[in-house]
Amino acid sequence: MKIKYVAISYTLIIFSINISFSQANNLSHEGHKTKLTACSVEWPPYTIKENNSTGVSGIHSDILKEIALDVGIKIEGAEMNWNRCLAMVKNGRIDMIYGASKKPEREEFMIYPKTAMHHASYSFATVKGAKHEWDSTMDIKKIPSLIGSPEGFSVTQALQAALGKAAIDNGATSDIQNVLKLTAATPRIQSLCAETGSLRHILKTQNIKNVTLLKPAYKADKDYYFTVSKKYQSDPTKAQTLCNALDAALIKLKKMAV
Repeated sequence: MKIKYVAISYTLIIFSINISFSQANNLSHEGHKTKLTACSVEWPPYTIKENNSTGVSGIHSDILKEIALDVGIKIEGAEMNWNRCLAMVKNGRIDMIYGASKKPEREEFMIYPKTAMHHASYSFATVKGAKHEWDSTMDIKKIPSLIGSPEGFSVTQALQAALGKAAIDNGATSDIQNVLKLTAATPRIQSLCAETGSLRHILKTQNIKNVTLLKPAYKADKDYYFTVSKKYQSDPTKAQTLCNALDAALIKLKKMAV
């Protein structure tokens, strides 16, 4: 999986970014809120739930905080169920969401920037030794079911449309929960579908040895964005201005991180 600004490089330049940002586009001087709210789902290493709180850290969270600093605002992130997160952005109770893939129905209530936070792939995984026929034909009917895929994710909806809801277990709210279902003493699912980088991170950090990623990747290139609620400050024009300013700051950050 490729990320335009890899985690190690990004972490190393945080200190210099904090110093060099001029805050020339300070939105707080233009009637914008100085503190915004944003939500995301637990999705390590991009969004990591902090212990004993709803706060979040991780690559996406750090990026969002840095580009907010560039435009003179602060963003407080919270981790929650993905469907709840979408609903709260839709009704304006939360200002932003990250990282979201682009879908027409989502564009009805939130604004996407031009620049993606990262490009990702999705992979299937099974326990080692499990029989499967997944190959270069990429026939998803060859993946052992039940297949675990989190509630509300667009990839889950795509799998349900292709295989039927009975073949997909969408009871989990995160990839971590599906890994636990797959590796339980009595497995509750026979395979799972997850973002490749996140799945590799989970398996490495949790020292899980008995799960195999199936090749090739199921979806090779998918973009993820931060988005702004169209109900931000009850003003679509301000919402667009905020999105544009953060997009410009993201472009700047990516250039600095190369």
